[in-house]
Amino acid sequence: MKPLFLLPASAALLAGCLPGAGPALEIAEHDLPAIAIGTAPALAIDTVRVEAASWLAETSIGYRLKYAEASRRHAYAHSRWAAPPAELVERALMRTLIESQPGQHGGCRLHIVLTEFAQEYTHPEHSSFTIEARATLLPARGERALARRVFNQRSAAPRPNAAGGIQAARTSLQALAEDMLHHWLAELRAERPHLAARCRSEENGR
Repeated sequence: MKPLFLLPASAALLAGCLPGAGPALEIAEHDLPAIAIGTAPALAIDTVRVEAASWLAETSIGYRLKYAEASRRHAYAHSRWAAPPAELVERALMRTLIESQPGQHGGCRLHIVLTEFAQEYTHPEHSSFTIEARATLLPARGERALARRVFNQRSAAPRPNAAGGIQAARTSLQALAEDMLHHWLAELRAERPHLAARCRSEENGR
């Protein structure tokens, strides 16, 4: 009888490590695409810089078994990210900005810190991918924050394995981009109209 905490896919992952199991499986590397947000951000944004907590510094695709060992982090054996999560998220968001603001140069900056980027299993067959991040809006020059917000996006994985987690990660990143670059900046512009002029003046002053 299998222990409850062993995922259905775990046996296949471990099989390649056993003597006589045959050649090891190739490790697949996965990227994150640019995200379409429909319209340009309400505030002119020049750059996005993404950092991550130390436990997210590697390229492993992490997951947690919250129903068994919620505090323990695991990693899939035969799938990994093409780069550390912070680099992938930064690249995807920058491509999103470029595509949504064609020809624009200058503006305010976004500094993002990832605090979670992992698949979480609440049952051997059910999981979701969570992205938690702290975002800070900064002027073009200087480090005095103009605004801050914490974001938490969670998307259900269609399958209980690495492929399902990767698909859910892309869905969570889509939601994060829409919430951060569209809804949050639109709210800031509506609540604090001077920020729009501030970002425009920073843009023109470059």
